[in-house]
Parts: sequence; C-alpha cells; structure tokens
Amino acid sequence: MARYATLFNKYLLLTKLTKQDACSLSVVPPLANAAAVAATHAAAAAHAAAAHAGGMSAVVRWFWSQLPKRKMVIRAALCGVMGTLPLLFAATVQRWYVVLPLLAMIGMGVYKSGVGEDVRKQLRWMSRMSQRGPVFSLLRLVGRLYVRGKRRLYGDALDVLPLPPSVVGPSVRSTNAVMLKWLVKPHSAYSVERYEVQLRPKAGAAADWQQLAAALEEAKHAAGGLVPDTEYLVRVRAHNSKGKSEWCEAGFRTKQEPVDGGGGGPGYSWAQGGRRGEELTARVALPAGTRAKQLSVSVMPTKLAVSLLPPSLLPAERRPLLEGELFAAVRADEVEWEVVDAEAGAGGEAGGAGGKQLKLSLLKKEPQGPFWPCLVRGHPEVETSGMKREPMSTEQIMEQMHELGGMGGLEGVPGMPGMMGMGGGMGMGGGMG
Repeated sequence: MARYATLFNKYLLLTKLTKQDACSLSVVPPLANAAAVAATHAAAAAHAAAAHAGGMSAVVRWFWSQLPKRKMVIRAALCGVMGTLPLLFAATVQRWYVVLPLLAMIGMGVYKSGVGEDVRKQLRWMSRMSQRGPVFSLLRLVGRLYVRGKRRLYGDALDVLPLPPSVVGPSVRSTNAVMLKWLVKPHSAYSVERYEVQLRPKAGAAADWQQLAAALEEAKHAAGGLVPDTEYLVRVRAHNSKGKSEWCEAGFRTKQEPVDGGGGGPGYSWAQGGRRGEELTARVALPAGTRAKQLSVSVMPTKLAVSLLPPSLLPAERRPLLEGELFAAVRADEVEWEVVDAEAGAGGEAGGAGGKQLKLSLLKKEPQGPFWPCLVRGHPEVETSGMKREPMSTEQIMEQMHELGGMGGLEGVPGMPGMMGMGGGMGMGGGMG
C-alpha cells in the first residue's frame, strides 16, 4: 500500500507541474501542451500498471511458496490411502462393482498425469524408512533366531551349493597393503558359506597364486607385504559342505612411494610442492630432436592434453603424449612450459642420447587443499597419508607479509594470527606484572 501511495503522489506532482508549465509558458501552442499532458498521464498510468502487476506477481510467488512441495503432497496422499485400506477392503467386499471401477479410474488418472514415477519413488522411500522401524527390526531378529535354531537342529544338511561373489575389489590401498572386500550372493538363508582368497602379481605366471585365507567368515580380508607400484590379481570363491563356487577375479594396483610429493605415470613424471604446496611440475618424455613448435599443449581448469604434431600438421594425425582429466582444478591462465634436455632416469623413454622432455608448470586453484594422489585421474597414485607441508621459514613469512601489503595482510599468513594473539597476551601479562 505504501508503494501505491508513493506512485499516486508522484502522479499528482507530475500533473501539477504540467499545469504550472502550461500557465507560465504562453508561447507553447495549446495542442503541444495537451500532447505533453497526455504523454505524462500515459507514462504515469503505465508505471502504475507495471507496479500493480509486479505487486500481484509478488503475491502469487508468496502464495506459491507457502504451498507444500510435490513430494509432500504425494506422501500425504499415500498415507491417506494406506490409512483407508481397511475401509476400502470392506467396501470392495460389499460393493465391488462400484469400488473396482473407481480404483481403475484413479489409477488411470495417476498414469495420465505423469506422477507414477514420483509415486514409486515415495513408495521406495517409505519402504526404506519402515525397515528401520521397530517392527521390521523385530521381524529380522525373529528370522535370525529361527535360522540359528534350525541350523543347530539339522546342521550341514541345510547347505546348498554356493554362488560365486558378484564383485571383489580393494576398498583401501597403500604402498604395501590393501583391504579387499566382496559382495556376497547367498543361495539360501539356511546355508553357511566361507570364503577362500588368493593373490598373485599380474606379471607373474598363472601358477603363482598365493593363498591368503582358506575359510573366512566375513566378506573382507586385509592383505599386507605387497610391493609398491605393482599390479596384482585377486580372486575369491565361496565353499561349504556341498562344494565350491566359481572364482570371482579382479585386479588392483598398489600406490607409489612419493618422490618430491609426486610420482610417475605412462610416459611422464610429476611432482608437487612449493611454498604453499600449490606448484605442480610434470615432465613428459619426448622423442629425440623434438622442438617446441612440434607440440600442442592445451590446459583447461580440469583437463590437460599434450600432443605431438605430425609434419602434415593435420589434427587427426596428432600423437597424444599425455591427456586426461586432472585430479583437481588448476589456474589455466598461469601455465608455463618449455622443452628441456631429459633428466637421467625420468620420464619413461626420455633417457638416452639427445632425449628431450616437456617441462610443464601448473598452479593449483586451491593451494591449501589436500595433496594430489595423482596428476591425471585413472593413472597410478602415490601415497599421501604421510605427506606434510614444510613449515615456512622467517624469510618466507616476511616475503609473504610484503606481498600481502604489510601488517594489514597478516591474516593471510598461516599461523600469524595465533602468533599475534600470543604476543598480545604476553605484552598484556607483562604490563599487569
């Protein structure tokens, strides 16, 4: 209302000013003065209409925001239907020729309205919530007690031939250990199964399987004594008194020992570090005699592509050297690269006479984030659990203070707010003493 009153006052003021101009300026023709008054009236009316429409839309938005969400309406409808199930059952027994066509019409309306998927989604949600309740928990407890009593009574006679596990793989990996887990497919609730686990290096022979466990009761096993940066194969099968299942096999790779915070990948090596842990350096192996103009380097915030251009310079004939999705985002506008002589023992095929390397320097977008386990996703990872950032020296702290603009930027220096607080506390204590 206050908004409408303000607009009306502006309209009266414009009308008054127009009348005063008409009286004071006698040289203006009457027709021009009338046209100006009409234009002013039209502009004020349009402004008032727009304000009214805006006010109405705000009211409609507020009213719409007060209505319950769609999923809440569907949940309420489903709860209402479930609450009236006894009444519907009794009505169906007494007047089935009325209730059944009515239910068919309701079902057709739900199907035509396109809310069938929402109804199924809410039914699945209600089922999950119900299984957490006391009734289903009590039913599961009774079922377990019944199976246990029947096993004590009949023993291994209830066993059936087990099914193989569906999936096996590592849940946690390190340089020399791994936690293996697998998904069980029980053939019968009364059957007791145990699991056999074997492991071997992928590069070894098929007869090099090493027995890790012969009769595990749980669907997991921790294996140690592994070699860093090595591919392994693992297989698991179930067995009981009726026989053994087929093997379920999978592979994994142990993590690398970090070197300068990084490791190696197919045809390249990489490192991470710097004053704030934000610097990334990758060295990609190049053929002997490669020049900078023969390379195509594309760095986006989350993707990296390094290719060797052919003599024909056709994009379809490019030879990719390193490409993929980066582990995290980098600053794509702060990238430096150059072709340098190969370092000994780095970068795959970079060694040898005349070998070259592409030295690529990147900066992490979030320097205070966690250490990267790999440069490109899907490539070999390094162990980062024991990595720590080196404490900053006094020279580095003073340099960073200078970059941040003197004492006003101390909040950006790690550890400086605490040091300032401690110093202030010490000064206060000295004054009190």
